[in-house]
Amino acid sequence: DFSVSSHLKYWLFSSEQLHAHRQRALQECTDRGKVAGINSNSPSQGNSRSAEGNEGGEEPSTSAPNSEAKRQRGTTPGGSTPPVSIEEQQLLLRFFESKIGAICAELKLPRKVKATALIYFKRFFVHRCCLDNEPSRIMLTCIYLAAKIEESYISAEEFCRAARQDASVVLKGEVGVLQALHFDLVVHSPYRALVGFVKSIEDEKAASTTASSNTSKHDGSGGSVAVDDALLAAPPETIQHCRLSAQHALDTLMLTDAPLLFTPSQMALAALRSGCSSKGIKLHKFMRHVARGAAVRARTQQLQLQQQAGETGQAAQGQHLHPQQQQQQQQQQQQPPEAVPDEEVTKAVSQLMGVISQIDQLGMQRAAKQVDQQTEKQQVADVDRRIKLWRSKDPMSNTQSEEYKQAQQAGERDKASKREAKLRARQESRAQQEAQLLGVPSSTLPPPK
Repeated sequence: DFSVSSHLKYWLFSSEQLHAHRQRALQECTDRGKVAGINSNSPSQGNSRSAEGNEGGEEPSTSAPNSEAKRQRGTTPGGSTPPVSIEEQQLLLRFFESKIGAICAELKLPRKVKATALIYFKRFFVHRCCLDNEPSRIMLTCIYLAAKIEESYISAEEFCRAARQDASVVLKGEVGVLQALHFDLVVHSPYRALVGFVKSIEDEKAASTTASSNTSKHDGSGGSVAVDDALLAAPPETIQHCRLSAQHALDTLMLTDAPLLFTPSQMALAALRSGCSSKGIKLHKFMRHVARGAAVRARTQQLQLQQQAGETGQAAQGQHLHPQQQQQQQQQQQQPPEAVPDEEVTKAVSQLMGVISQIDQLGMQRAAKQVDQQTEKQQVADVDRRIKLWRSKDPMSNTQSEEYKQAQQAGERDKASKREAKLRARQESRAQQEAQLLGVPSSTLPPPK
């Protein structure tokens, strides 16, 4: 149930919240680099290769003067200038998100694996930044993890052989990705919501031809109150075309921030409307039907909360509802969708259309960026080069540096102390249990070996 899922509770944000999380992560990384002595204001020169250069042998090229890049990146409150801006970081992440789709297609993984991997990747970089985490490695770990979660398991060796990467890279990064996701691995996919919408339309089409006299779902003229007449009259080929167009629209939306800003059903509905528009079919009735359902659910939830609050208050006073009052509340909760006032439905339709418009705007912005792919590749190469140059000056990113070795040793000592503490706790617990069985104080027993 999406209404009680961790997806809804923890992983949907407003635009302002999402920007604040990313800004905080970028600032923390930059400030840590400042403490380590990294000067992010130094000229962007070095031998590190870009994301595109690693594959095509192209040397990175800058697309803006240094002063202009500094102005766009700004300065964090701590006084240190990050090597890239949030927008530039997102540009790099979009590049690797597109790689997720390409790798899943190459391995012939189901669409649900691609969707889950994309959402894992997006969630990881809500509270993390590219300065501390290599997106190419996180990308592979997210795909591998999504394949296991979505029951399309592929061994790490086989997966990394196809991805031309060492298996240890993926396996070592798995725990870190799980921690960043807070172990919230259940993802509600917009593709699944789209399937539900299409099936409801097909069911309504079938019902309209066999039960047109059913006034609970159909009007007197044989039409439907839930599905538009043009959609009812459309042949199966048209419905199939609309579905495929909607899937393509979702593919575009998945490369935006939409999965972190909107519910899967809202994204699916926006994609379906876009797919039907490609055939000149409007979804006025269907949108109103969906909005009415949302209004009913909101009204039912509100009545349940009111009932719980009323019962709690009256129980504290030692009182109970009169049987007639209980019957009235039950009747209110069991009201059919048609009982929702028209003004509530109209308000819900207006709110839904506002959300759909925002989603459409994200999709159009992404589609416009895909047109000028060459410029985007050059920008990605520049961002990737600057990040790798920043990392090359970070002693914690260099496995040969003394700082890195000391941090690793400190981590091993911490793990060892935790293991010893757990062992002592188990031994003390076992000693107490033995003392209870023998009926003697635990202090009289010999110390555990």
